[in-house]
Amino acid sequence: MSENAETLISRPNPYVGPRPYRRGETLYGREQESAELADLLIAERIVMMYSPSGAGKSSLLNASLIPSLEENSFEVLPVMRLSQEPPHDILGRQFNRYIYSMFLSIEESILPENRFPQDELVSLRLSDYLKKYRERAKQLDKDYDDSCSLVLIIDQGEEIITIAPNERAAKQDFFNQLGETLRNRNIWCLYALREDYLPRLDSYIRPVPTGFSARYRLRLLQTEAALSAMKKPAKTQGVDFADDAAQKLADDLRMMQVQLPDGTSTQQPGEYVEPVQLQVVCRRLWTELPRENTSIGMDDIEAIGNVDNALSDFYSLQVAATANKTAVRERSIREWFDRKLISPQGIRSQVLRAPEQSDGLPNHVIEALEKTYLVRTEKRGGATWYELAHDRLIQPVRLDNFQWFDKHLSLFQRAADVWNQQGRSDGLLLFGEDYLEATQWAKQNADMMTEVEWKFLEACQKFHEQTRREKRNNRIVQVLLAVSILALVGATIMYFRAVAAENLARTSQLAAASLSTLKTDPGLSILLALEAMRNTTPPINVAIDAMHRALPASRLERTFLGHTDRVYSVAYSPDGRFIASASLDGTVKVWDATSDKNALVKDFLINPTDNSYGATSVAFSPDGSLLAAVDGEGEIILWNTASWDEAAHLSNAHQGTIWGLAFSPDGSLLASVGDDLVLKTWNLDLSPVAEFPVFHRDAIQAVAFSPDGTRIATAALDGSAIIWDVAKTERVFSFQIKANIITNPARMTGVVFNLSGSRLITSATDGNIYVWDAQSGAKSPIMKITGHDDWVYGLLVRPGSDADSVEGEIISAGADRSIRIWGGVYGRSKLELRGHTDQVYAIALNPSDDGLLASASADNTVRLWDISWEGNYELFTDDIEIPLPDGATAPGYSEDVDYSPDGKFLAVPVAVAADGKSLYPNYGLPGSILILDSLTGQIAMPALEGHTASVFSVDFNSTGTQLVSASWDKSAIVWSLSSQPPKPVLTLAHDSQVYSADFSEDDQYIVTGQNNGYVTIWDAKTGQELRSFLPTGEKKTVQHAQFNPDASLIVVQFRENSELILVDALTGQIKITLSGHADIIRDFDFSPQGDRLVSVGDDAKIILWDLNPSIADSERRLPYDFSDHLATIFSVTFSGDGSKILSAGADGIIKVWQVSYPDDQETWELAYSLRAYAFANDDTILDIEIDPLNGEHIVAVVNDWTVRGFTLNNDELIALAEAKIKDRQLTCRELQQYTLSDNYQCNP
Repeated sequence: MSENAETLISRPNPYVGPRPYRRGETLYGREQESAELADLLIAERIVMMYSPSGAGKSSLLNASLIPSLEENSFEVLPVMRLSQEPPHDILGRQFNRYIYSMFLSIEESILPENRFPQDELVSLRLSDYLKKYRERAKQLDKDYDDSCSLVLIIDQGEEIITIAPNERAAKQDFFNQLGETLRNRNIWCLYALREDYLPRLDSYIRPVPTGFSARYRLRLLQTEAALSAMKKPAKTQGVDFADDAAQKLADDLRMMQVQLPDGTSTQQPGEYVEPVQLQVVCRRLWTELPRENTSIGMDDIEAIGNVDNALSDFYSLQVAATANKTAVRERSIREWFDRKLISPQGIRSQVLRAPEQSDGLPNHVIEALEKTYLVRTEKRGGATWYELAHDRLIQPVRLDNFQWFDKHLSLFQRAADVWNQQGRSDGLLLFGEDYLEATQWAKQNADMMTEVEWKFLEACQKFHEQTRREKRNNRIVQVLLAVSILALVGATIMYFRAVAAENLARTSQLAAASLSTLKTDPGLSILLALEAMRNTTPPINVAIDAMHRALPASRLERTFLGHTDRVYSVAYSPDGRFIASASLDGTVKVWDATSDKNALVKDFLINPTDNSYGATSVAFSPDGSLLAAVDGEGEIILWNTASWDEAAHLSNAHQGTIWGLAFSPDGSLLASVGDDLVLKTWNLDLSPVAEFPVFHRDAIQAVAFSPDGTRIATAALDGSAIIWDVAKTERVFSFQIKANIITNPARMTGVVFNLSGSRLITSATDGNIYVWDAQSGAKSPIMKITGHDDWVYGLLVRPGSDADSVEGEIISAGADRSIRIWGGVYGRSKLELRGHTDQVYAIALNPSDDGLLASASADNTVRLWDISWEGNYELFTDDIEIPLPDGATAPGYSEDVDYSPDGKFLAVPVAVAADGKSLYPNYGLPGSILILDSLTGQIAMPALEGHTASVFSVDFNSTGTQLVSASWDKSAIVWSLSSQPPKPVLTLAHDSQVYSADFSEDDQYIVTGQNNGYVTIWDAKTGQELRSFLPTGEKKTVQHAQFNPDASLIVVQFRENSELILVDALTGQIKITLSGHADIIRDFDFSPQGDRLVSVGDDAKIILWDLNPSIADSERRLPYDFSDHLATIFSVTFSGDGSKILSAGADGIIKVWQVSYPDDQETWELAYSLRAYAFANDDTILDIEIDPLNGEHIVAVVNDWTVRGFTLNNDELIALAEAKIKDRQLTCRELQQYTLSDNYQCNP
């Protein structure tokens, strides 16, 4: 054997490339996550793991988690998928395809002769199968231990959502069976999925014990873990990966392309490394490493070039190999990537799979590309979509394609491509010598010519011959004169076009910059969106979209400037008037919290020593009479807030820095903790009360009293928290974070009790929040909340309003510069605040208004935030509330809203909660109808009372003088709004619950839809029933029945149905059936002319239908692609002039689609989006309407029991933005960065 061969065999490539790790392979860089996940699963038994796409879930499961569980004596079944297709011969039988897919995943690991028969599998429930599985295992292996705990691992769990979306019952049955199985406490389960599908599971998972309350978020690789994933595999092969080389490669891998205002791009470091990219680059690095090398240094890193080059080479190699394997032109594959998978704006696009070929590329070629990990599939809405595997591939693909096209395409081919891409303009045609050369090339390369190139050559021939005829006619002078004139006119036109194009490009750059800063600095995002809107007249859609995104995302109310170093602590006075802050600069500052200005009330210099931590913590007494502060020298100082005179001062209260300070709820005691490991309590004159025993082994960072004041909790850097009995000065319970990595144990930094005192919440340096049982003292946490990307410091709790907040909401601040709000029951993320430019150390709630939050940061600022529901708005956000006789209000829920014809009022039908506190409406209680001012959302006239059960829908007549309502009480009521107060004038009695009621446009008729399946037409003036019919002959619930504009047809939408029918209003006979949705239809609307109908539903599709009576039903679907929503679309409406379609749904987004007519061809395009940003788990938009008068305002009802107003008026939008940012201006650096310094005077 040769030396080289021996070296090659003895040193295989330790990097796996673009595929998941497999069983038996060692996964590096995920040691901490693997240990944490295994610990969580062992402790909790039922866990949901979620992550961004590309984080490496499958690798973690296969290579780390499963071996770890098996080492702990668990029997781990083969990883299960839910997407396996059932055989065709059983499709007609009753079975659950998802459960069956689990069975197949397991059975494939069994020898064929020992597998269960197919007929038996389809008849089994999951619990029965597992029982039979163990019985079979015992028969096959007499040593098999059937007492071992069994672990089910379900990977790619989002498939339950994406596959067969109309099989809702089967999806629910899957979770019903899973829940039934998991009641056996000897069975464990891990359910893994992509995090963007997480909200869509909530409605299904209730049958599962715990409801998957134990959850683990797998993040992309952080830098330290990425270094491990690079260096350790090389070490196994005897190769040392130098620290500087690994760091250089990690830095390059985490670089992000950011577009600058001048149109150029720059790279900025991101927070993460994508595992797939790391493996691709390292695998190539190893391949090119000389075999004799025993180290990887900077020279080796430089040799492979940057990451883009490595990924470009990987793309090039895979495309060439695929082209060779499939006998398809490489050019066709590259053009498919360049034109179909990447949009002109440089973002990923999706291609819908079609028969034989998809957007011009044969499907068998795409399937081959999928195996190379360049393309991935997503099943959605009953269809298969193709997309680029990762965003990070966009630039490398474009770069390699550009170079390949430049090298392999002739000038003629490139000219033909430009001609085709630019709309086949005559100005781009070849003539004269250029045409003759092109003809010659075409003759020599006819077999390479595409259809576009032949058409280009044909057009060039005609243009060339036309030019020759003009010359032969001796019209050179005239032509030259004409050309001169045209050139002059053209130059003028081109100048103005160039200016306009420059402005459009500039606007797009500003809008992109606005979106890129949205999460890190929402205030700057608004400023840039303002510049984008002002840059053109009128503002263009990309600028408007940026503003609609930026405006509701910014909750920053005010920034207090004055500290010269990091701010460690912040506190609110009980009356909400003052905010106090403590800083490393040695000062305690008191700010006027009610002023719009940066109003400093008092400034105390308490610790000017350079080598100490300055002022470290502040707190107001519960009655607001005292302000307490501590510092890095062990001092405690109290001030009288009436005069701001010093009330008490104690030096050497602790040895070293004091970090924590807290008043007891009754204000009688002050507690302090610090570096000396001691908890002490004091009277308000600072005379000592008690010194507690020393149990902590490192500095105590935080202290908190229980709500009843009988206990104190402390948290320390040794990773422990202790609950103490105040009266006895004894330790009650202690809690310890389990250290998974000896060299980097998690340390506790914050502590707080929940509202009832039953739970203790601590924050830690591992980026997690731990929730402990403060009643039993159980050693394992009840819950671990993950989401912060770095140390977590400050903690607070406040009352919540939804099912995840029964125990209160948790608010946390961290080193990742964010403030986050979590549900106290399940730990679900509810809100994230961004704006600080450095670590956030502390937070404080306004005791008189818990919608206001103050924060302290290492960026030397104190900031004030609006975290109320109403803080998320454009025009308004208001709770839906029913006024009660005693002046109080009861919360209400609605799924419908309607504008009055003049656009002044809104009607909102309401169902109320059972006791005013319930999280769910009670449809059997009397409902009401709110009449609101459309611009403010405030009550405009007394509520309409009269229904004895919930009200489901409302509709104004054409004059706005009457309103009809449909109710669960089996009636529809017509109300007169011209009288004050409004009163009922007609009651339309039905035989079953009424879900919808609508006027005809001429106000002569009312049509109602009932629970028993009947559609009834009434005389709107007399209330007489004119006719009633059962459209399909079946008693299916009519969710909505509505007249078309001329009242000749009625469209009927049945509940839980994927079709719409249009029936004759006189006979009830079905005239049109609209079939095309792959799942339940949720809403529809007629165009103003009545010739079109638009529908939406659970398949996330918007379908536009042609209602021309002369065409067949099968041809009614119009070929427009509105695929942009991510989940169920609940509402759709046309604007009054028919130029816009608005859609909204479970993704919390309102999409505005606009029609245009380029070349007299109707085209619908997404203009911009508006976001609900509901401050709760569910920002689902249930219904939207657009102002019928001028189409400038939108109203929405949202699943968080609010009604929200939005504006499409650009002047209003700009005014709202200016009011939001108040006095903030772009700084000198920002003006220079975004090339705006010529427009404004520099403001440092």
